[in-house]
Amino acid sequence: MHFEIVFFYCLILVISFIVFYKAYHWAPYFKLIHTPHLERHLHKEGTPLVGGVGLFLIFFLVVTLEIMVSGFLTADYMYVIAGALVLFATGFVDDRNHIKPTARLFAQIVAASLLVVGADNAVLSLGFILPGTALFLGDWATLFTIAAVVTAINAFNMIDGIDGLSAGLAAVVLCFVIALNPSFENIFFLVASSLLIALGVFLVFNLGLAGSKRKVFLGDAGSTLLGYFCAWLLIATHNEQSDFLTPIGVVFLLLIPILDVFSVMFVRLYNGMSPFKADQNHIHHLLILFGLTDKKALIIIVTLAILSGLLGLFHLQLGIAEHWLFFLFILLFITQMVIVNRAVRLKNNTNFS
Repeated sequence: MHFEIVFFYCLILVISFIVFYKAYHWAPYFKLIHTPHLERHLHKEGTPLVGGVGLFLIFFLVVTLEIMVSGFLTADYMYVIAGALVLFATGFVDDRNHIKPTARLFAQIVAASLLVVGADNAVLSLGFILPGTALFLGDWATLFTIAAVVTAINAFNMIDGIDGLSAGLAAVVLCFVIALNPSFENIFFLVASSLLIALGVFLVFNLGLAGSKRKVFLGDAGSTLLGYFCAWLLIATHNEQSDFLTPIGVVFLLLIPILDVFSVMFVRLYNGMSPFKADQNHIHHLLILFGLTDKKALIIIVTLAILSGLLGLFHLQLGIAEHWLFFLFILLFITQMVIVNRAVRLKNNTNFS
């Protein structure tokens, strides 16, 4: 079995390399080219939006074959694939023609419902985020989990503003999933390791390590798929290892994108704007505003994601109760929301002066 898995890993490397290396040849045919035209766009040249195509090919073709050989292809997994297909198709169309936020949100809800209801992946409890009291969700479990998956999808999509960021944060999550499921016999290990290899190849091209003329982007299809996969793998792992990986621990494994999407959307609503209106108030924009380069901002954010993930994973072993970790999350959320709101007001004052 190990030989077969190694063969599939090699296949992943080859397919990923071909998809991304040849992107400038086939992406224009499908109109998957990002042309910067807005002030918030930090890149100035047209770039192929092929990350979603590569990830979906790897997941649907290679990972499915891998799981079939390993004996893990179940009805639940078919629902996971169906949800990924919905997200990929929506993102593919959005990368080509741009669709309305409401249409994107509807597709995300459908995909999340397939994952949660069809594949039976509901979070049943929020753990002991209140001192001495386990907070069970009861009849609200399915609705809460669907909302959580949609949040993760949008979090990875919205934070995809500089090279390597969304993919880098997803890679951190996948590493933690692998560490929690250290066996070739485990479906989550197989999926996470396969996606991690594909992401590694993508980052070589996305970060310009293969040359600036070979640069590629995730696109909406790619970033939303990353949020979907990370949500699925973490929720499913938590449901199997709830004594070790707590619900608030899962939140800290996704802390950076979750804090970013919540703070930005709340500030938009507070200032009378649509929560779906794109702006330059994400965490990477703020770091760049403070004088950091894109690469330094990337390193700092990914490092923070690793540290917060380690805290989420080992907080019980460190003697930190779940309710204290939840309190820290609320404190961090309020702090970031204040910072973002302050940045918005400073920008507005500068524009009017």
